[in-house]
Amino acid sequence: MDTRAETDSGNLIFVDQLLWSQLGNAKSVVEFCRAWLVLQCSMLKGVKCAVVVLRQDGSDDYKPVAFWPEQDALLPGVMHLAEETLTLAKSQIDQNDEVLAVAYPLGQPGNNVGVVAIGVEPTANASELLRQLQWGSAWLDMHMRRTAIGDEQQITDRLITVLDLIATSLSHERFLDAARAVVTELAVLLECDRVSLGFVKSGFADIVAVSHSSQIGGHMNLVRAIGNAMDEAIDQHSVIAVPAAAKSDYFVSREHEKLSGLVGGSAILSVPLLSAGEFCGAMTLERHVEIGFDDTTIELCKSVGIAIGPMLDSKRREDRSIFVKIAAAAGTAVRRVLGPGYLLRKLVAIVMLLFVGLSIGLTGEYRVSATSRVEGAERRVISAPIEGYIASAAVRPGDIVDAGKLLFEFDDRDLRLERVQVSSERAQMAARLQDAMAKRERANVQIINAQIEQADAHLALLDEQIQRTKVVAPFDGLIISGDLSQSLGAAVERGEVLYELAPLNRYRVVLEVDEHDIASVLPTQQGSLLLAALPDQPLALEVTRLTSVASSAEGVNYFRVEANLKDAPVGVRPGMEGVGKIDIEERRLIWIWTHQLSRWLKLAFWSWTP
Repeated sequence: MDTRAETDSGNLIFVDQLLWSQLGNAKSVVEFCRAWLVLQCSMLKGVKCAVVVLRQDGSDDYKPVAFWPEQDALLPGVMHLAEETLTLAKSQIDQNDEVLAVAYPLGQPGNNVGVVAIGVEPTANASELLRQLQWGSAWLDMHMRRTAIGDEQQITDRLITVLDLIATSLSHERFLDAARAVVTELAVLLECDRVSLGFVKSGFADIVAVSHSSQIGGHMNLVRAIGNAMDEAIDQHSVIAVPAAAKSDYFVSREHEKLSGLVGGSAILSVPLLSAGEFCGAMTLERHVEIGFDDTTIELCKSVGIAIGPMLDSKRREDRSIFVKIAAAAGTAVRRVLGPGYLLRKLVAIVMLLFVGLSIGLTGEYRVSATSRVEGAERRVISAPIEGYIASAAVRPGDIVDAGKLLFEFDDRDLRLERVQVSSERAQMAARLQDAMAKRERANVQIINAQIEQADAHLALLDEQIQRTKVVAPFDGLIISGDLSQSLGAAVERGEVLYELAPLNRYRVVLEVDEHDIASVLPTQQGSLLLAALPDQPLALEVTRLTSVASSAEGVNYFRVEANLKDAPVGVRPGMEGVGKIDIEERRLIWIWTHQLSRWLKLAFWSWTP
């Protein structure tokens, strides 16, 4: 049966099923490209010639691998366009009286693996030809990716095996259980007769686990032979296989050959284990000689050793008793300090001894450190004098204002309209008063006079309210809070706080002193302050007041201590934070550096003792 494909013009073309079979069964990229190029050209009209160029493995050279109909029929313009496409890494179109050439790059951006170029009749549609070539090139990309995936499958299988063994090791808390499980699973996966695991102890390999066995038993000659084989691999820092694999280097394998003879001529493989830069043990695998250990299996065992060795060694170290760990750590430290090598450790030990000696003999200023912030000496609240709507705001937080400067203004249109209305009513009352006086109506005159007085009082009130719509700064200062620029047109109630104003050049410092240090702080003590905004200008301060009420923040109790700044520079602003230090007295350096630890130990001992 033939396969049919329908073009955009509606014409039917028939493609030989044999070509599709060759395309699907191609064993190499070259065979696939040749079958694909024939199919691609059979689907297009007016094709004169075509070529597929691919990059050669392991180099930057490109070579034509497929032609249509044959190499001699390839037009020079088509090949030139293919070379230009390889250089520019993007599709190209070239048309002349002889041929319309189209080239399309293969691969991903930044990884150009080749190009396909086709020459057709000059009258053909270049856009349709390029689109068809783009669609068809997806077959080549897919095949090349599938080939790369096939090469990576072996690595993937190896990684899966390693991850399975890692999971097996992590699923057991104790070292011996994990070691037995790992060697047993490795023996099952690799179809080994026996897998043994050993770690270095007193300079020799000590077998700790054997596959399919909970105990290392009875045959002492076999155990000794396996340990000797492990020692042979550890001493040479290399994997040793007997019989040797095809690509194996030459190593001394006498102990491995003895072990092979002892177990009936089995193939032996030993893989040393590396942990923290030192060879800590080895794995020895035994397999039927007819199966042996090929290069793939050896690489797998190397990967297993690299991954499992540090994990099992860490479990082994953690399973030791606390006394053994302390003794081992102390012994290691002493050997490194007193033994050969480790010059840096010896220098550090000498420096520490000198440091301790000097800290015991020398004294220094004991100072209490505390998180600090700057506040204004006083704070004035600017509130709304009337109810109304914000019409304008002249200042924002951080602005420095002079006394009498406009801060914000209310919308006074309603008040002015009301004043006009009251003024009109008063004028009417004045006219009525004149009329009543002309008619000598004393009672009406008195009533109208009272109404006029009431209107005058109303006008005075409105004038006062209109005057209050403009709020000015009462003194020179710094706006520390309040931003009405985002609230223009908003309604405010009378008495609502709109701004906070702090005077300039009058500050106080608030130190949050830890409760452990508050007993050492007294009024009139001197100190210094370093602000985050002014790290190069230490500021002198004097303690003025200690509060007797503690506050808590982030699990720490502290007391508020107030101090005055003696000479505040121009750049200081309320709200700045830093670290303040209060000078206490001269004390020994060793006490200054260790008093917090000593205090904690005393408190802990008191809480633990009955």
